[in-house]
Amino acid sequence: IFEGKLKSLLTIRPLSILSKAHGLRRDSATIFSDAKMISDIRPVWDGNVKEPPEGIVITQTLKLEYFNIKGRGELYLQMDNEDLELLISVLLRAQEKMTTLKSLAKDSWMKILDE
Repeated sequence: IFEGKLKSLLTIRPLSILSKAHGLRRDSATIFSDAKMISDIRPVWDGNVKEPPEGIVITQTLKLEYFNIKGRGELYLQMDNEDLELLISVLLRAQEKMTTLKSLAKDSWMKILDE
């Protein structure tokens, strides 16, 4: 009975459209879940480890968490400063594109269904 009522609810046009929009938004092989930047300081010795290290190396690792058909997954990417600058510029550009597309949609009286 519940399943039949749910199906009849989803055939109501506004709910049907929202359901399709939600499905399209998540229609991908891999869906982003979370991100974290892990910073490490790694000592560099020149032989005798009983003496203080000669210096250090600072590393940055981007940890991405995602979901796919197999379940939850993680990806670790070692990044240097140039990589970080590139990623930041790509993300800022993506935000600008989203703002432009939303503006164009609203100017054309198109509903944005995933806000």
